[in-house]
Amino acid sequence: MLFALARVKLNTQIPEHEIIVKSLYRSLLKKYSCRSIGSHWKDIGFQATDPTTDIRGAGMLGVLQM
Repeated sequence: MLFALARVKLNTQIPEHEIIVKSLYRSLLKKYSCRSIGSHWKDIGFQATDPTTDIRGAGMLGVLQM
């Protein structure tokens, strides 16, 4: 199961993926809403404005570990 999760790429066009990544943002900054792409992702440590570019190697396993 872990290897399968690592192979699934984060895609914010998939509603479930978007919910998971946005809930990570909301839990860290206690803000209710955020966009899928924007400079606010840098506030929690992402290098780029799009979280999919930073998570490309770990897939959904990396997102779920956070």
